[in-house]
Amino acid sequence: MRGNMLQWPKSSSVEYAIHGKFLRSPDDSNGLHSAYWVPLKKLILSLGKELVTEKLMEYEEDGV
Repeated sequence: MRGNMLQWPKSSSVEYAIHGKFLRSPDDSNGLHSAYWVPLKKLILSLGKELVTEKLMEYEEDGV
């Protein structure tokens, strides 16, 4: 598939690298500093469309 059009819509394959402190379980008090690739759909399901949209707009405005 390299060099060819994707066989699925681009919107279904958007992912973001999320850097931060992640809890590995509900009772994890230390957490883990790392980065993970997270699909956009999972971000919206986890955080809500409004918050994700707000954060993406902030990111775009910062020109990062």
